[in-house]
Amino acid sequence: METVTRRWRQIGGVVLAAAVGSASASADGMDEWEKLLGELEDPEEFLELMLEPPAWLVLPSVRVGGGYRDNVLLAEVGRQGGWFTTWGFDTLFASPPDSTTVFHLLLTADHHRFYPSDRFSDEFFGFANTRLETKVAPASTFLLGADVYYVRQRVDITTVEILEAGRDPLAIDMIGGGATGRLGWRQEICEAFSATAGYAAGWHDFRSPLEDYRELGPKIELAWNPRPGVDAALALEHVRRNYDGRAAREASGETIEGSSLRFDLWRADLTGRRHWRFDHGRFTAAPRLGVEVNRDNGGRYFDYVRWRAGQRIEYAPGPWRFAARGGISYFEYDRQTAGNGRDSPRRRWPWEWEIEMSRKLTETARAHVRFEREGASGNQAVGRYRVNTVQTGVQWEF
Repeated sequence: METVTRRWRQIGGVVLAAAVGSASASADGMDEWEKLLGELEDPEEFLELMLEPPAWLVLPSVRVGGGYRDNVLLAEVGRQGGWFTTWGFDTLFASPPDSTTVFHLLLTADHHRFYPSDRFSDEFFGFANTRLETKVAPASTFLLGADVYYVRQRVDITTVEILEAGRDPLAIDMIGGGATGRLGWRQEICEAFSATAGYAAGWHDFRSPLEDYRELGPKIELAWNPRPGVDAALALEHVRRNYDGRAAREASGETIEGSSLRFDLWRADLTGRRHWRFDHGRFTAAPRLGVEVNRDNGGRYFDYVRWRAGQRIEYAPGPWRFAARGGISYFEYDRQTAGNGRDSPRRRWPWEWEIEMSRKLTETARAHVRFEREGASGNQAVGRYRVNTVQTGVQWEF
């Protein structure tokens, strides 16, 4: 059995997974934390942990690695591959879990340097998440949280038409960040059901040519947890996104002078998770389904319906861990067409999948090797790409 302190680190990570997933634009980022859930189902071990809760936790981890990506700039044409090195860290701060007020802070960052360095820019992603929970009654909890992020990445937007016109390849720097704050209320309905209602407001600022925008809106979630190792949730959310410098468009695509673009996004997500524990290890399955409907305030030029589905599975026998994850989205645009003389409605389907194998080397170190493949397809001449990444590395927890 691992030390009590290290296991409490895992419990803290599980709690943070909910906070990260509820507010970030990329919910997949919580997968790394979710991998720990299956290790917390042993009642005797959990009882031991509850009898020895530590004081404040300040528990960091660092990781280093390297690999190869065959389309560094996510280009549609003229793909360029490159080797890379990477480093990152996580630091978790958590208050004692036996108090009526619980506080968590997660700091995480990842940096990629590609070679040759004169051809590619470095990539960086930094993220901070904080969450405060206060029990105001035995079945009622007040929630307060915030996210802050920063991203830097160079992306190629060259199309076949640009090259055929004799123009040079075109790449842009995606540099910017944002912050989101939210508050909520969780009510335990019965032993297996709970409901959470909340409101979030966020601000996102990017360097030109990307547009700044603000988001706000409510969210409700119904959660079902009948027994350890089984849970499901249904989340409904409305987000109003206001662009600072982007104009709305007519149904034909023409700009509406003097207007400011606004999106109203309606989302519904159904997620589940099931753990099985065996003598030789454990198995986890976590499916998800969702739909998003967007309506703009102009001529409905940007209106679409987005369907999405995903699955994560993991098998962990002893010190080994084998995991696979995949997801796909399907965009149906109401007014936009495929173009190039075709009047058929625009369709687009981004997708991704990955497989990973890792092994625990010591009490604090774990080595991994991972293969990732992602891309986007569609019936429009732009926005399509493929990229494959192979990566290996080691992570240490202190």
